[in-house]
Amino acid sequence: MNILIGAMALLLSTFVGDFIIAHVIKLFIQDGEGKAHARASAVGRIERFIYTSCILVGLPVEIIGGWLVLKGLAQFRPKGDEKAATPDFLTDYYGYLIGTGLSLIVGIGFGLLGRYWMGIPLVIPKA
Repeated sequence: MNILIGAMALLLSTFVGDFIIAHVIKLFIQDGEGKAHARASAVGRIERFIYTSCILVGLPVEIIGGWLVLKGLAQFRPKGDEKAATPDFLTDYYGYLIGTGLSLIVGIGFGLLGRYWMGIPLVIPKA
């Protein structure tokens, strides 16, 4: 039964999370169509799967931190980069930050909800 509940939490996080995040981003990014890049949804699904899995299974939260560092390095712009000041770049960057934050909230939230449904303590005790 716990496997089914865990799978349901992962599916909710991965796919319902897309719906939630897409609509919240549209509220914040009014200009343009407010649509994510083609690969942004796929990256969001992967990261929510990682976040939810870590919380459900009780894996170290450092895995989540490692993923966030990896994403931050991908967005790094060296000082003096002319592109970093353009409105298009800033719109994309803020969308990136909002999407990452929302994915973190949704992924961990559904992970905690899954733990609650399975009767597992919400706080992971330190060994």
